[in-house]
Amino acid sequence: MATTSFAAKTQNAEDAPPVIEGEATPVDGQPTEQPLATRPTGTVALPNQSGNFFGDWDSDDVRLSRINLVHKTSNEELITNFGIGAFCLEKEVKLSDGKEPFVVTAVRAKKDYIQKVPFGSNFDAKRFDTIDQVRKANFSTNYSDYTGKENSPYVMKRAHIEFVIAAPEGADQDALDLFPYEFEGKQYARAIFTVSSSAYTSVAKELATLTDKNRVMRKGAQYGKLELTSKTQSGKGDLSWKVPVIKYAGENTPEFVAFVEELTGFKS
Repeated sequence: MATTSFAAKTQNAEDAPPVIEGEATPVDGQPTEQPLATRPTGTVALPNQSGNFFGDWDSDDVRLSRINLVHKTSNEELITNFGIGAFCLEKEVKLSDGKEPFVVTAVRAKKDYIQKVPFGSNFDAKRFDTIDQVRKANFSTNYSDYTGKENSPYVMKRAHIEFVIAAPEGADQDALDLFPYEFEGKQYARAIFTVSSSAYTSVAKELATLTDKNRVMRKGAQYGKLELTSKTQSGKGDLSWKVPVIKYAGENTPEFVAFVEELTGFKS
């Protein structure tokens, strides 16, 4: 995809620290507290068909749980509870230490662009849905245009990926409450994982590549099992951060694919 630029490219954005997954716009891997609309567009009915809701309700009205990757810049409670490099759900349940693969199934992904602003700034980062909107606003997807200031014209590619995940082995009842869907004796949840910068490359680009080149996942992302882990990536000087990584791990059974499609209301 073409990008717009204000200056010659001097550094690759893929070498930059990632957005803290599930947060908004960071600098050097640190999060800001800004609201983020991340629910991929859908028109299916609410998963809960209990009859308690009336009117034009659909899946867009459901806030999915969030997956977070714990960084060394995360808050102390997350680091203490889960460990650097670990994945957690809703900042409550440990999914994996990041070393042992955690199996996920991708359903769909929404891409947008978010302005990078300095950490700690109260400046509202601008968000764009399309590259055309970026260009019309005279912003850039070229990392060399990042000035380190609030009004920097640089925007990052970002993806919000919906996963279906199983409850971790040994989860207690409080944890299982976050995994309300059952299939073949296991509990599952739907969750959003947000990635940007180097995390966008290692997860979003890899997912897009698999759905284009992998024989199984060309049928649809939900047909493939993925293993989610984390690794350390280094930058200039002694700068380092954790990056999520996905890897194809085989084909889901037809029964599980049907379960995912019924659960999410999405078919390729």
